[in-house]
Amino acid sequence: MKRPHLSAAEWDFWYGGKPAAKSLPGPDGTPDMIHGGEIRDGGDYQTRMSCIAVWNTVMDEHNYLVRRWNDFMSA
Repeated sequence: MKRPHLSAAEWDFWYGGKPAAKSLPGPDGTPDMIHGGEIRDGGDYQTRMSCIAVWNTVMDEHNYLVRRWNDFMSA
């Protein structure tokens, strides 16, 4: 996989979940924000993404309630 914007050390730290091989700049370019040997919280990318859950925020009764509300407001 081509990674044109990150060095191998940066990729391994940010996405691979590996300890930083050397001091790395932060996401905003701040020098030496990540110290050598530091490990990213949450582990590798796959582990972090497997902890995300998405649920339906619209109730099953949504359309019914909207119709009833419109009936109420037009009465």
